[in-house]
Amino acid sequence: MWSTPLVKPAVKPINYHFAPRRDGDLPAYWADASKADRELNWRVTRTLDEMAQDTWHWQSRHPQGYPD
Repeated sequence: MWSTPLVKPAVKPINYHFAPRRDGDLPAYWADASKADRELNWRVTRTLDEMAQDTWHWQSRHPQGYPD
């Protein structure tokens, strides 16, 4: 599950639970960055855990997002 890496960098415990699939939910999710590599010469440089940690730290420092 993609969101569980977001739990790791949290200072406080995050309560979560697994629930049944909702109507309209896809059975699986995945990503393939090969088109970005071919067309933009862009490659993944961070792991999912590193991206989740960076997201958590940014959101912790900016809980209201960027000011308008």
